[in-house]
Amino acid sequence: MKQAISSGLALTCLLGMASCARTPEEPAFSEELPAALASATLSRQGVICPLESVNGVGTRRLTPLVPGSVAEFTGWSTVADAERPTPPLLHIVIRSQVVGAADQFLPAVRIRRPDIANGNPRLIAAGYSARGKLPAVPGAYNVIVWVGDDERQIECDTGVLLTVR
Repeated sequence: MKQAISSGLALTCLLGMASCARTPEEPAFSEELPAALASATLSRQGVICPLESVNGVGTRRLTPLVPGSVAEFTGWSTVADAERPTPPLLHIVIRSQVVGAADQFLPAVRIRRPDIANGNPRLIAAGYSARGKLPAVPGAYNVIVWVGDDERQIECDTGVLLTVR
C-alpha cells in the first residue's frame, strides 16, 4: 500500500499536479556589488550591448512589469575592439530614475549566438541571458549592462526603460 501511494505521488509529480520537490528560489536583483566586480575598474566606453527582449517581448513593445515578478533579459554584448575577445562576465544593472537610489545587479550567463557571430569565432559567445526577480519597489528603471572581467568592467546603457508598477 505504501509503495502504491509513493508511486502515485511520483506520477502526480511527473504530471505537474503537485509540488513535490523544492524548486530553487529565483535569483533577485541585488543592491550589493557582486564579488566578481568588487575590484574591477569601471569605464563607460568601448562596448556594444543591445538588449533584445524582456520576457520574450521585443524591447520596443514592452509593457509595465509587476513588482517582485520574474523577468528574463536576452541580448548580446561585446567590446568594440575587434582584437579583444568577448568578455566573460556580464551583469544586468537596473538604475532607478529616483536620484540617489542604488543600482541593482543581476548576473547573466553567456550564450552561443551564431547569428551574431556570422562566422567570427570571437563573437560566438556574445549572447547573454539573465533571469531574476525584479525589485518590489515600483518605478522606472534604465537597463544598463556591465560587461568585462574581474579587472575591468565597461558600462553600457541599453537605451531600454523598464517600468515596474
